[in-house]
Amino acid sequence: MNEKIGILHLEDSLRDSELIRSIIESGEISHEYFLVDNEKAFINILETENIDIILSDYILPDYDGNEALKLVKEKYSNIPFIFVSGKMGEDKAIDAMINGATDYVFKNKLERLVPAIKRALNERKLEINRNRAEEDLKRSEERFKAIFNDAPMGIALIDSITGKINNVNLMFAKIAGRTVAEMVDIEWMSITHPDDIQTDLDNMTRLVAGEINGFQIEKRYVHPDGKFIWINMTISHILYDDKSHPRHLCMIEDITERKRTELELIIAKERAEESDKLKTAFLQNMSHEIRTPLNGIIGFSELLNNEDISRDDVCEFTAIIKKSGIRLIEIVNNVLDIAKIQTGQVKIEKKPVLIHSLFRSLKTFFSVSTNAKNIILNFHNQDDIYRTIYSDEARINQIFVNLINNAVKFTKSGSIDYGYEIKDGFIQFYVKDTGIGIQQAMCEKIFERFIQTEQTMTKNYEGAGLGLAISKGLVELLGGKIWIESEIGKGSTFFFTLPYKQVAVPSPAAIKYSDSSVKYSNKKILIAEDDWASFQYLSIILAKSGVTIIHAENGGQAVEFVRNNLDINLILMDIRMPVMNGIEASKIIKKIRPDLPIIAQTAYAFSEEKSEILSAGCNEYLAKPLERVKLNELLNMYLS
Repeated sequence: MNEKIGILHLEDSLRDSELIRSIIESGEISHEYFLVDNEKAFINILETENIDIILSDYILPDYDGNEALKLVKEKYSNIPFIFVSGKMGEDKAIDAMINGATDYVFKNKLERLVPAIKRALNERKLEINRNRAEEDLKRSEERFKAIFNDAPMGIALIDSITGKINNVNLMFAKIAGRTVAEMVDIEWMSITHPDDIQTDLDNMTRLVAGEINGFQIEKRYVHPDGKFIWINMTISHILYDDKSHPRHLCMIEDITERKRTELELIIAKERAEESDKLKTAFLQNMSHEIRTPLNGIIGFSELLNNEDISRDDVCEFTAIIKKSGIRLIEIVNNVLDIAKIQTGQVKIEKKPVLIHSLFRSLKTFFSVSTNAKNIILNFHNQDDIYRTIYSDEARINQIFVNLINNAVKFTKSGSIDYGYEIKDGFIQFYVKDTGIGIQQAMCEKIFERFIQTEQTMTKNYEGAGLGLAISKGLVELLGGKIWIESEIGKGSTFFFTLPYKQVAVPSPAAIKYSDSSVKYSNKKILIAEDDWASFQYLSIILAKSGVTIIHAENGGQAVEFVRNNLDINLILMDIRMPVMNGIEASKIIKKIRPDLPIIAQTAYAFSEEKSEILSAGCNEYLAKPLERVKLNELLNMYLS
C-alpha cells in the first residue's frame, strides 16, 4: 500500500509492539505508528492525529480493550478496530466482534495481521465511498426535488400507457388551477380544452409509436371553475430500463397573458386598418363636401360679373351662394365640434330649458326643407307647454338639429316625428322618420366618427359623417345615452335620454327687432377689424343707416381712437387681431369708458370663448359669419 496510514496501537508490552510493527513493515504497509498504553494517551492521539486503524491488546494494566472499543464505536465509528491479543479466547473474540470489533488476531498467529489490516482498511475505504455515494445521492435527490418543485416551469411525469399523471410539481398544479394531490393519477387529457383534445391525441399517438421523439404545442387547459388558460406544452420521452412501461416528461408554461396581448394587437391592428380606411373615406368625403359649396360660391360669384345678368338671376345666384356658405359653415362647425368633444374641451352651461319653445323653434327651422320634400314634420307633447329641464339648451338644440337633419336627408317622403316621455328619472327624446332605414350591423357603428351608412363613390346623400358622432358625444356629456332602432325600408327612430329635473319656467325675453332702413345719422361706430373683406361687408351693411364709421386695424388702434374720440357710440370689436387682441382692447376701453357698448365679433364660435369675451366687458357677442338680422337687433338696442 503506497498511501501512508495512521496506526494507533494500544499495547503495554514494548517487545510485542516491536514485533507487531516489524510484521506490519514486512507487509509493505506505509504507515505512521503511534504506541500508547493508557486511556489518556489513547484519547489524546485520537483527538490530535489522523488515525486510519486501531490495534489493541485485550487486557492492559491501566486500561481495558473493551473500554477502548466502546469509546471508538461511540465517537470514531468509521475507524477499524482490531484486537491483537494472546490472552483472549475464541468466546471473548466472538463477543468482541459482536460489540463492534472489525477483527481479532491472536499473537501466536501474527501472520494473519497484515491481511487483516489490509482487509479492514479496504472495507473502511469501501464504506467511506459507499457513505459518500449515499450522501451524494441524497444531496442529488434533494437538489432534484428542489429543482422539480421550485422550477418556474410546470413539470409532470405521465404514464404513456394509462395516460395518467404520476407526479407534478407545484407550478404545474398552479397553472392547472389545482393542488398537487388533485393532479396525481388523473388523466392528463381531462384538463385539456375539448377543442384541443384531438390535436393532442394525434401527437401522442405518433410519439408512442416512435414516429417523433417529442412535440411542442400551444393549447388550453380548463380550470375547475370553467375558466380556461393558454399554455405552451413540450412533451418528450423518458428512457427507463423497463421499456415496456414508457413515460413522458411534460413541461408547460402559462402564456395566457401573451395570447391576450397577441389578440389585443390583432384587434388593434384591425381597428387601425379600419380607422385608416374610415379616415381615408372621411378625407375623400370632406374634400367632396368642402369643394361642393365652394364650387357654388366661387362659380356663382363669377356669374354675378356677367353684364347681361338680370335682377332675377342676381337674386337666384346670391341665394345659392348663401346656401352654399351656410352648408360650408355647417361642415366646419361639425369638424370643430368633434375635435372639441374628442379633446374634452366642450363646456356644458346648464339653465332651465322650456322644451315646448325649443320644439317650436325646430319646427320653424326645418319647415322649409321638409316642405320642399313634401315631408310632414310633427312635434308631439304640444299640450305640455310648461315642461322644463335643467340642461344646456344650445347642446340639446344641436343634438336635435343633427338628428332631424339626418332624418330629412334620408327620408324621401312620409313623415318625421319628434317628442319625449318621462321614464325612471330621465326624459327620453326621440326622432322618428319613415326613411330608408339602416342595416342592423350598422346601428352601433353609425355613432362612430367618420362613419356613414353609404361610403361609396356614387353618393346619393351629402354630409361629412360627423353629425351622429357629435350627437353621441354631447348626449354623454349631458349625462345620457343615445341609440337607434331601425328597419330597412321602414325608417329609423333615434332615442336619447337626459337626466330629468323639473325646474321653474323661465320668463320669455323681450325681443327687439329692426331692419337696415333705420337711420342713425348722428351716431358714430368704431369697427375694429383687421380683415379688409369683413370690414367692407360691415361698411356696406351700415351705409344705409347713415352712421359715421371709424376703422381700426388692430386692438391698439381701437384703444387710441377711443381715447381721442369721446363721441364714439358703439364698437364692433373683432377678437383675433394683431398687435393687441380684442379681449385685451375691450378691458382697457371699459376702464376708459365703462358705458361704451362693445359688440364682439369672432370666427371662433365656441361657448367657452363667449364666456371669456363677456367677462372682458363686451356687452354682446356675434359669431362670424354675421347674421344681418341679429346685427340690426343689436344696433337698435344700443343706438336707439
